[in-house]
Amino acid sequence: MAAASGNPGKYHETRTVAWARLVVDARAGFEGDFDAFLARHPEFVRRDLLDDYYSPELLNSDAARLAFVDPDRRGLPER
Repeated sequence: MAAASGNPGKYHETRTVAWARLVVDARAGFEGDFDAFLARHPEFVRRDLLDDYYSPELLNSDAARLAFVDPDRRGLPER
């Protein structure tokens, strides 16, 4: 999506994978619509949600941008 919009440098592998893992875990067994999902999981409205899992130094590193890195504050749900 970042490349298609002309901004390939904006893509961040760790942010993408971490958000996907959190959403997949929260979505397990849930059958409602998007509004019901957000009502049940208001944490997904937080832009800083990944700060619960990653220190700024790690999340903003080039290594985290280029490849997924495990969090250093709190574990993510398994794949």
